[in-house]
Amino acid sequence: MHVLLVEDDVDLGRALLQGLKSEDITCEWVRRAAAALHAIESKSVECVLLDLSLPDGAGFELLTRWRHAGMSAPIIIITARSALEERLAGLDGGADDFLV
Repeated sequence: MHVLLVEDDVDLGRALLQGLKSEDITCEWVRRAAAALHAIESKSVECVLLDLSLPDGAGFELLTRWRHAGMSAPIIIITARSALEERLAGLDGGADDFLV
């Protein structure tokens, strides 16, 4: 399995990358929305772990763009945001899961 990790926090990104690799899951880690758009076009991605707060854009915008383009790979939102409204917006917007 190949995962795209979209996470700007260095410590969290490193920990997630290490955990995925320990399970023999290949992963590309990007820290910006623009890099995520490029990565999704250049490689076969089987799952996306998506942070909502990125330095150059919002994860919700990426989610919307990918789903409108017909991307069917699972997208799991990973965020510190815990408001019910945001969780519902993420799931209604096409996320397969929402982890706080």
